[in-house]
Amino acid sequence: MSSHAPNWTVGRLLNWTTSYLEKNISKTPRLDAEVLLAHSRQCSRIELYTDFESEVDETICTHYRNLIRRYQQGEPVAYLVGHKEFFSLKLEVTPSVLIPRPETEFVISQFLELNDSSDPAHICDMGTGSGNIAIVVAKQRPLAHITAVDICPDALEVARRNTQLHNLTRRIQLVQSDGFDCLTSTSCFDFILTNPPYVSDQEYSSLPNAVKNYEPKLALHGGQNGMAIIRKIADQATKHLKKGGCLIMEMGSQQEAIVSQFFLEHPRFRSPRIIADYQGHARVVCSHLLD
Repeated sequence: MSSHAPNWTVGRLLNWTTSYLEKNISKTPRLDAEVLLAHSRQCSRIELYTDFESEVDETICTHYRNLIRRYQQGEPVAYLVGHKEFFSLKLEVTPSVLIPRPETEFVISQFLELNDSSDPAHICDMGTGSGNIAIVVAKQRPLAHITAVDICPDALEVARRNTQLHNLTRRIQLVQSDGFDCLTSTSCFDFILTNPPYVSDQEYSSLPNAVKNYEPKLALHGGQNGMAIIRKIADQATKHLKKGGCLIMEMGSQQEAIVSQFFLEHPRFRSPRIIADYQGHARVVCSHLLD
């Protein structure tokens, strides 16, 4: 996109950028072009089409070019615009937190399947990051009491702003802790929901640069075989789940065998249930604590 090209309209910018991004830069070139241009113009994506023939101010063009340049270098769109939609809710994201992904919605869907809306359940969101799981659960279950935990203070600040954005500060308690270490022994939950770090050493080395170079390693890397944090959370959860309580955990698509075996052999958990995502990949493990 030449800075000297005359009469850049919204439509010309979108079409040019979409064509440019299609060349091995983006899997969703039109969507990315729209999100970045809407952010630059401080408007909604639908307004791009109502203003399709409108000329774009040079200041906005310059800002847009800078975003495209950074995106070409690998910086994720969500960090460039500072937000991401999850379960139809807009959430702030920064490089301090993992970008929420559709796969994590299966953790919430499984919870909603098991929990009645009239039940004032006590829920822990372990490794809350942006607060995406806690916030959606609070929206979907108005009687729920939620404790959202993260080891990273910067991540908790993002979660705090998101709870404020969605008017949930009174219903979501934020706690800085390494796992359950800072929770009292009397903190017991009906459900523990978590998207833990589960990427193995080998998988981490082959992650796309947009993930590996920008998203927090702390939220991704799960040790040599990806099981270190999964094991830690499951073992600690036995002291913080009520009898019959349920642990619902996201996992890697290649971890079904090792995760299933872990829970089958665990002395405190029932046989696990594995839930597949839309692509048919194992995505969530659900297991109840023995009575």
